[in-house]
Amino acid sequence: MTVYANLERALAMVEASKGNYLLFATDSEDDKARQVFQDMASDMERHAKILQSRIDYLEQNNQLNADESDGQKQKKQQQKQQKQQQQQQDSQSQSQ
Repeated sequence: MTVYANLERALAMVEASKGNYLLFATDSEDDKARQVFQDMASDMERHAKILQSRIDYLEQNNQLNADESDGQKQKKQQQKQQKQQQQQQDSQSQSQ
């Protein structure tokens, strides 16, 4: 597996964990437990941003990515935008 693939895999796992923590926070009746899960989701958001910035760097600076077709580049850009929109929605729902 390449570094890029490992980063994408790690990002997917972090996003899944964040979703689980937000679900746990929603389901928690105990205020302290709810806050712990919200804090953990915030940590996962920070981790996701770090991983995404590394992925972005590799996409822009890795010569191996220069061989991608325009269609592949557009698809990746759309996926990136969808992830960002989902992260924004998650952040908004978390703050409510």
